[in-house]
Amino acid sequence: MVPNDAVLLNGQPVDLPLSVETPYMNLAVEERTAIDGLSEIWAFVETPPAFTVGLLSKGLDPGAQPTIVLYRKQRLATDPVIVKTPGGFDRPGQPMAGKIQHDTGIRIVAKGLISLGKVMGHATIRTPIRLFWTKDWDEVSRPREGVTVLNVPLIEAARMALDGELEDDASVQLVFKLYFLWRQGWLDI
Repeated sequence: MVPNDAVLLNGQPVDLPLSVETPYMNLAVEERTAIDGLSEIWAFVETPPAFTVGLLSKGLDPGAQPTIVLYRKQRLATDPVIVKTPGGFDRPGQPMAGKIQHDTGIRIVAKGLISLGKVMGHATIRTPIRLFWTKDWDEVSRPREGVTVLNVPLIEAARMALDGELEDDASVQLVFKLYFLWRQGWLDI
């Protein structure tokens, strides 16, 4: 008989702490004692650092609000459709600009990136995600298969974030930061 709070691996109980490391993530499962003295099982996932970039441009009319590039992607027919700002994991040998161009067909000028700090995806999924924005970009090729590039007004992107249409926490935080900065008159676009 296995207790309800036992950790199972391939259907068999395992001793804690448990640690699994791969090139893509590290997993740690451990038992901790809470402030109230009760024992709890915690799982922590640590992934490589990541980034997301807000690609902004001026609206076409004088005084128009800026637009931001979002992209809709679906890698496999069985995968859910995700809408987010361009970004991904920092991989050795693959520059940030290369990742964005590969996914979206958009070339960014790295020297034009402006940092907006970083966030953590979740308390138990430790992925430091750096947030950037730039106005220095060009659409130079078609996006990769399964990707649709969207150029939407910043206020529409903020509404999408509020309505849960952006699937990525870092994208939501980036859009809200950019919207706030724009409303304060602090974005030079």
